[in-house]
Amino acid sequence: MKNRKLIFVFGNENTAKTFAKHKVLNQMYELGDFQPVIVIRTNAKNKSSADLFENFTVGDIKSYEGDLVNDKNYLVWMWSAMIIYLFRSKAFKMRAYRRFFGKYRKAYYQDLYQFVLNFLKLLTRKDNFWLYLSLIPPLNFFVNKILLNKIAESSQLTQILRCYQPLGVALVSNGAESLIEEVRLSSSKLNIPWFMIVDNWDNVSSKSVFAFQPDLLLVWSGQQKNLAMKIHRFSGDGIKIVGSQRLGEYWTSPHNINLTTTMKCKLLYVGQQEPYQELVDLCQLILNSKSVAGVKYRPHPLRIFDQSEIEIIRSLLRFDKLQLSVSPDQNNFFFSNQFRNVTEESPLEALKSVDCVVGPPTTMILESVLLHKLTFVVSRDDKLYRTTSSRFWKHYEHFFELKSISFLFEVNDLQSFDSVLQHALTNFNGITKKDIEILNYLVDKKSSNYVENLNKIFKDFFETKI
Repeated sequence: MKNRKLIFVFGNENTAKTFAKHKVLNQMYELGDFQPVIVIRTNAKNKSSADLFENFTVGDIKSYEGDLVNDKNYLVWMWSAMIIYLFRSKAFKMRAYRRFFGKYRKAYYQDLYQFVLNFLKLLTRKDNFWLYLSLIPPLNFFVNKILLNKIAESSQLTQILRCYQPLGVALVSNGAESLIEEVRLSSSKLNIPWFMIVDNWDNVSSKSVFAFQPDLLLVWSGQQKNLAMKIHRFSGDGIKIVGSQRLGEYWTSPHNINLTTTMKCKLLYVGQQEPYQELVDLCQLILNSKSVAGVKYRPHPLRIFDQSEIEIIRSLLRFDKLQLSVSPDQNNFFFSNQFRNVTEESPLEALKSVDCVVGPPTTMILESVLLHKLTFVVSRDDKLYRTTSSRFWKHYEHFFELKSISFLFEVNDLQSFDSVLQHALTNFNGITKKDIEILNYLVDKKSSNYVENLNKIFKDFFETKI
């Protein structure tokens, strides 16, 4: 292959950080088969920085300004597609209901009048007009096509690709951004293969909708491959298992459970991004649990707190039991300005420092079981939000296999957490062979050789094309 250029496109800093932190592209360059080039999309809301890749071996880092109109049009198209294909994923149905009815449930409103008023407000939302049309077959497919055609090609990205003439374009994406169509349109125009690298665990089952399939979809595991085939109608040949660049180290450093029934445990509570009354969970653990020696609270990095929630956290911090934990590479400006004694540590460091993990179903729960931590999933209906933890646990398909892990337990009421903990300790008989098989199905063991896997997949693809 004389031309070895391979362009990696990132939608924002968050998707780029992991590749930069683990020096994925530096290592790929050192293998010698490809010359990676970095392209970062920027927009008014997100000022991505090339400083992330300051030690990148190949000097060229390009950026192009994203189109905010494209972003809006893509999201409306994506919602329309989710409504049309509701039957393919329970998560699609759950998200569509939230779009139509809002984040709160009826119990939130003071009276019926207030509830009806809010519903009428949602009905008059301009974008929702298209979504109501998406409920009417066969009109919905024409509507969806109109919405897709509103997403424009990026002339800047096309110019970058025309300049470099790469072998291919690898998009690292969360599956829910207009960047997908921008990459597809520019790549297709120049007849360049394009690939999508799945960025996170839930992207295939609850976020992605594909207008057109990439030449290859690179996924974490057998679970994501099967979900892509079931939900998005991919063929098996169009999917390759590469593993997870950030979870590879979890396979090489598991911490076996060594609790006894007499000791008090140090616990990590991991929060979720979507609205849910998780501070109620936290209060129960701190005020009612005698078996818990200390609690670390790790809010989701994208969680937004209102002033009343800030005051609750501040009052809870008066208890010596509670400590706040955030990642050093996340934007913790909010926490450092609102609270004192905020501990900065990576997810892996936070998990290793505790005996067990509690929280609503999130990727951190997966990380906990990968480390062989005693794990408790909170499945509680707070009767307030549509995104309450019990609904995620019930409807999001990427969580389903976790229910068979022997050292993971479902908790409905944290007021009686002590008895749940003692029951778990009494009945724990060690990590089983089945547990390891399930974990490998969720995050492939090959993740520990992520760069080699990525390099080989691209090498095999282009060798067959020559």
